[in-house]
Amino acid sequence: MKKILITGASGFVGGRLSRAMGETHDLLTPTHGEFDITSPDAVQRYISHHRPQAIIHLAAISNTGYYEEHPEESKRTYFVHN
Repeated sequence: MKKILITGASGFVGGRLSRAMGETHDLLTPTHGEFDITSPDAVQRYISHHRPQAIIHLAAISNTGYYEEHPEESKRTYFVHN
């Protein structure tokens, strides 16, 4: 069974995808408290510890007004770290 990390699994798309894939895959669906996508160190630790074979990144700020008012915070959810 393929181990897949799904960020944003509590959201609209992530929740539906998790339910659809749950019986055929070993899913990692961490909460905000378990996996801080805005911290490169936390991301690296989580991935190194759990070793997913694939990552589906669906976590995002869905409130567009908040996104526009806090662009730097919003960019940190992109999950792209050097």
